[in-house]
Amino acid sequence: MISIVIPTYNEKENLEPLVTQVAAALSTINGQAEILIVDDDSPDGTAAEAERLAQKFPVSVLVRKNERGLATAVLAGFDRARGDVVGVMDADLSHRPQDLPALIKALNEQGADLAVGSRFVPGGGSEDWSRWRGFVSSVARFLGRGLCPIRDLTSGFFMFKREILEGAPLQPVGYKILLEMLVKCRTRKVVEVPILFRDRTHGASKLDTRTTLAYLGHLLALYYWILFKASARKDVGSTITFARFGLVGLSGIVVNYGLFSLLRWAMDVPYLLAAAVAIELSILSNFFFNHYWTWRHRGETDLGAMLHRALKYHLVAGIAAFGGNWLILYILADFLGVPVDLAYFVGIAAGMAVNFVLNDRWTFARTLWERSNGR
Repeated sequence: MISIVIPTYNEKENLEPLVTQVAAALSTINGQAEILIVDDDSPDGTAAEAERLAQKFPVSVLVRKNERGLATAVLAGFDRARGDVVGVMDADLSHRPQDLPALIKALNEQGADLAVGSRFVPGGGSEDWSRWRGFVSSVARFLGRGLCPIRDLTSGFFMFKREILEGAPLQPVGYKILLEMLVKCRTRKVVEVPILFRDRTHGASKLDTRTTLAYLGHLLALYYWILFKASARKDVGSTITFARFGLVGLSGIVVNYGLFSLLRWAMDVPYLLAAAVAIELSILSNFFFNHYWTWRHRGETDLGAMLHRALKYHLVAGIAAFGGNWLILYILADFLGVPVDLAYFVGIAAGMAVNFVLNDRWTFARTLWERSNGR
């Protein structure tokens, strides 16, 4: 069964066209469905309108008398919903009901346990947004990127499998229940589905200074939860990742020393220049192996992300190799009289140590969201 939770407050004018369109969209999907209206005792008669619509459509109504707030209303809807697949959308028609089948399809056919209606993936967008509203949205998403890598983490339109709620200590503040779920629920796969967001048809927007402050408070609470309260979760792949890193490092030594020897002995290149060329090519070799093999589970697959990671890796490797390997070689060989080959291997060892620490803590570091989800 599919349950669509719709929180409302003073949405009487929007309710009939919304329920009509949602029911029509759900009728195209096999199986039972319900539309659950969670109303915070609206003075405009929203609850009464919902009860009237329940005589014609599969609508259930929950009226909260002593509590208000979108996020807590959604949680109350989760408790009342009967479906094993649950969706959330706004009541103001800013989310198009015709996009519901695509979200459900992502759960059924793409193996997702959470499907997000996204304005910021190819095919998605927003109608008639001012530059100021677009700027505010960008800032809000930027502030939350440390929590999870989803592009539209402030979306209010999403579907999920009920099982991901099990054991999740949800305590949302304000309006962004999705962000709370992304951080605290154990999701295996999240898919962003393009949607077109449009401004409300009737009624007034609830976005104000109080809402903005609530969002900032919610962000602080989530960062605090991840950093200090989230249960320690063992990364079962850490041993494998470390072993792969070591193997890549060994291959880098082979590339490094092989080229160094070839340039020095076969081509009579001065040893410092030979070392510089060998170090550079071994850096590139190690990056591609680490990117496509060691840390492939970290999800950086598009070209832009790869280039960004490559720049960070090259910077770290450059510091490690030239600040460790090359400098140690120069000091040991030129100032202390250590044989060049021995000095070179000592430099490699020093460079590898610096390389591992910096890459582990920066280049390939897990996001806070990955840490909280045991990834």
